[in-house]
Amino acid sequence: MTEPAPATPRFTRRRILGATLVLVLALLVAGIVFGWFEPQPAGPSLAFEGFEKSADGTSLVAVITFTNRSNRTFSFAMLDGGNLCESQFFATNFYDGGQPWGLPRATKTYRDHGPRSGARLNVPLPQDGRLGRISLWMGVRSRPAAAWFTRLRSRFGAKGLHSGTEYAVMFDEVIQCPRTLPDGTMEPPRVVMKWGQ
Repeated sequence: MTEPAPATPRFTRRRILGATLVLVLALLVAGIVFGWFEPQPAGPSLAFEGFEKSADGTSLVAVITFTNRSNRTFSFAMLDGGNLCESQFFATNFYDGGQPWGLPRATKTYRDHGPRSGARLNVPLPQDGRLGRISLWMGVRSRPAAAWFTRLRSRFGAKGLHSGTEYAVMFDEVIQCPRTLPDGTMEPPRVVMKWGQ
């Protein structure tokens, strides 16, 4: 009578090492495809520069310098045929029930600023002497996915990736807006202080 052969163990050292190696390689490929291992690039910077007359000469605007040191594309909503950047002006008493001020958004176009670029943005101000801070809208375009990855997603019926994000940047400068005095002269805008100082 022959004895039955001993059963081979299901989880051998060789199989465990092989499965671990396959898992590590799958995570590595996924990390490369989705950009998990890319270093975070330097971001954009927005700096308050000063004040000047608007393009039509009827009002005073704030001037903001935008510098894109990243490899992403940023967009701004432009008003008035591309001369003014969409923004809001928050009065210092906003949390007491005041509403933010902004120009009507009827004619809005978007202007993109690609990697390693810059721009000078004119931001409208209320012309009534109120005190407050500028909040500037900015959008970030997502990096386009590889063509093969887009085809693979569409083949399996997956929807497209989100096209980007948007957020607002609140400036630290507290501004006294321009106003017309009783004698008809214009009192120019000025920076009163920096928020939090």
